[in-house]
Amino acid sequence: MALGNFNPAILTPAFLKDVCGLDLGEVVDQSPSMVPVHRLLVFKGIQITLDMSRLEIMETGIKNGNIYETRVLRVFNAYYKSLPHTPLTAVGINIRCTLIPAKEADLGTLAGKVKAPQTYLTFFDVAQIDVTERSTRSHTEANWISSNYRVDDVDHLTRLINVEKDRGALRLNYNCEAGNLTKDMSRLRLLISGYDKFCEEFSRFVRYLEARFVERAQTFTRHESGYPDLYSGDTQQARKNGRMDFLAEFILRRLQPKGDTLSEPRGTEGDTSGDTGSAAQLKLEGTIDWTDLALQQLDRVYDECSEPAWDGYEADPISLDTYLEARKLLSMIPVSLPQPEISAEPDGEIGFEWYKDRYSVFVVSVGGNNILTYAALFGKDCKANGTEFLGRALPPSIVPNVKRVFA
Repeated sequence: MALGNFNPAILTPAFLKDVCGLDLGEVVDQSPSMVPVHRLLVFKGIQITLDMSRLEIMETGIKNGNIYETRVLRVFNAYYKSLPHTPLTAVGINIRCTLIPAKEADLGTLAGKVKAPQTYLTFFDVAQIDVTERSTRSHTEANWISSNYRVDDVDHLTRLINVEKDRGALRLNYNCEAGNLTKDMSRLRLLISGYDKFCEEFSRFVRYLEARFVERAQTFTRHESGYPDLYSGDTQQARKNGRMDFLAEFILRRLQPKGDTLSEPRGTEGDTSGDTGSAAQLKLEGTIDWTDLALQQLDRVYDECSEPAWDGYEADPISLDTYLEARKLLSMIPVSLPQPEISAEPDGEIGFEWYKDRYSVFVVSVGGNNILTYAALFGKDCKANGTEFLGRALPPSIVPNVKRVFA
């Protein structure tokens, strides 16, 4: 979509082919030529609409849903190259899709994530967004219909996101806009050159919203005593922080023997390598993308542990903010590292654990407040713990500590 001053009468099949060098195939439909202030050309899979203030190029039926291979940018670039002095005020790239939950009953959960402003504040890591919501209300209930979100200055461009309820699904319109082009045309170049990056962002956002409902996550019962102290020296004060205190307990209870279950290295379970003489060793090399599996685990943890007392005792529920922050952290972790085990904690936080053996373990915890807490054991007497701010980049403590566990 482009806004500016245009001459609709110029848009003809001959102009696109002979002047712009575009071969879009045969015209399927077009507006009457006697209406010069509005032109519509329809080709197979692509439609071009032009009036005096707006140019819209829309592609449908993208093969295999591959948004990276769209013809829209090629058509716009060819048009603008042929008429480089066209006054433009704003240009935007829109991706439209329909979000359909696997079960109709899950629509409410998905809609809850979509319409929550915190979803966008956390995903884009910004302090403020503009929100416009449309709903119907009575004395006893409110019915959400749609929401519009505006996020300014994301990589120097604007995001405009519209979500609308449509029967058993949600319609999503995800827009990246370069505005105020009369003063700064560099934004247009930034928009066009950054299209692949925008597609990657859109894919992450959809995965961010996805609701997967699979088997119940494994949870653990919190113990209150019987563990040695992981904190020493100046960090004794940290025990006043309940989050950090529980994280230490979480690590230590994984060290408690349960029969002989912890005497076997993890690598031996389900091992199909055929090497029965020694335990399999976990290596850091390789680029197997475990992201989808980890997202599934995270989603089922949230699904099963978002209600109070999910453990049968007095566990706090996992909030939407905590869930979204966990997804944010997960998206930052390099796939070159081993996949973490993800689980709910009784204080309502989500833990990420990297485990090699009973004295080599690193656990990270997030609670929806942009603070990451970690604790680790690197041998019987070597302990580490601390907190980090979780912003746009992966905190520096994560990668070296994970590597140290598996060194």
